[in-house]
Amino acid sequence: MPQRNGCSSPPSLQQLGAIVYGITSPLCFFLLYLPFNPLALQIVLIVAVALLCFGFVLGGLLLMFLDPSDPRILKKRGQVRAANEAGVSQENLLWCTICVSFVDPTSLHCKYCDKCVVRLDHHCKYVNSCIGRRNYRQTIHFYAQYNFSICRRNARYIVVRVRE
Repeated sequence: MPQRNGCSSPPSLQQLGAIVYGITSPLCFFLLYLPFNPLALQIVLIVAVALLCFGFVLGGLLLMFLDPSDPRILKKRGQVRAANEAGVSQENLLWCTICVSFVDPTSLHCKYCDKCVVRLDHHCKYVNSCIGRRNYRQTIHFYAQYNFSICRRNARYIVVRVRE
């Protein structure tokens, strides 16, 4: 049975690791680093890190809940006949023997999700979902937030080293 989205079971080990990182990173910041700063800086840091964490979590959840599968999949022969009668041209569509349906010519079949995805880029194990045309923008947002959180963490350690 094909996965509907990244929240479908079973979760991958990398997905669980990303969730644990997303929870522990801000907690470590608030518990271990924040108390040793002046109050004015604490307020600024709380607001900045809270906004970053919110964006990171929202981007990850949005990416996990989006279904990137091909919207043109016509699973039943009756739908194919109805599409013919409605004037939908199937000349531009390809037949997927695994999905047993017509799909977009740029679709590829994902062996992990067992579904066709338009412009399939890769299957991301961190969100347990395929990355394609329908969720590529959210993927870029998620990776940018993730990289920014790593830069923030590394900058925090540099500041601590300079103070010593």
